[in-house]
Amino acid sequence: DEHVVHAPGQGLDLWRNLQHRRMETLKVREARLAESKEAAGEPLEAGTPEDVLSQARVKMEMANSVLQDLSEPVLEEVRLYPRAPRATMRILQSVLMTVGMRRREVQHWPKVKTLLSEELLSMMRQYDPEGKRKVGAWRSLKATLTVLRDEDVAQETLASFVLFQWLRAVFRLSEAAVSARKAAAEAAGEEPPHEYENEDEDSEKPHTPPVSATVPAVSPGLPPLSPASVQAISPPAEAQGSSSHPSTPPVEA
Repeated sequence: DEHVVHAPGQGLDLWRNLQHRRMETLKVREARLAESKEAAGEPLEAGTPEDVLSQARVKMEMANSVLQDLSEPVLEEVRLYPRAPRATMRILQSVLMTVGMRRREVQHWPKVKTLLSEELLSMMRQYDPEGKRKVGAWRSLKATLTVLRDEDVAQETLASFVLFQWLRAVFRLSEAAVSARKAAAEAAGEEPPHEYENEDEDSEKPHTPPVSATVPAVSPGLPPLSPASVQAISPPAEAQGSSSHPSTPPVEA
């Protein structure tokens, strides 16, 4: 904490204690490493699309089961970081976007680390990777799996490594589900289904319909013009927005 003044040598002691804690969890980390790789890291066996889908479902169940081992002390280790570890931050952003949050909501570490909780783990276990994808979340997930390596992630925290393997299982199951649906559509002579739920929400901006600069805004509270008054005014700008006068020509967008 930058606002706390430690006694001489205390910072080194804190660092040594942290390293000691990590050494104590080394065996647990190695066990989870092997377990998570078995759940998500190994390539799926070849077979029909339905066979691959079945395998991916099993591996997803295994990845979800590993989440229950992320106890509160393990999560707290991540939340204690004053600054975001590089891999951990990226993984948490991808996880949060996968379960429904938008990129702009997960930009800053002080907020992101507070979202690492049992509630998030519950949302992850309930998430269905076989549904339609959200474009922004899917891009983030693919980029995270492409950029990061198991070895880099495992060096940071146990929690981030388990979450990383969960993302990998989600990716594999989603890919397998898409392939199975495409194969079924081709067998039926149909067009393959659209696999994305929406456009990239992070690129969306509030849409304001264009309004002609020559058309003044209608002041609120003014009474509507009579038909005779409308005909006497050229151009009939003040009548814009009054639906009770069909003779008023529409304003071009």
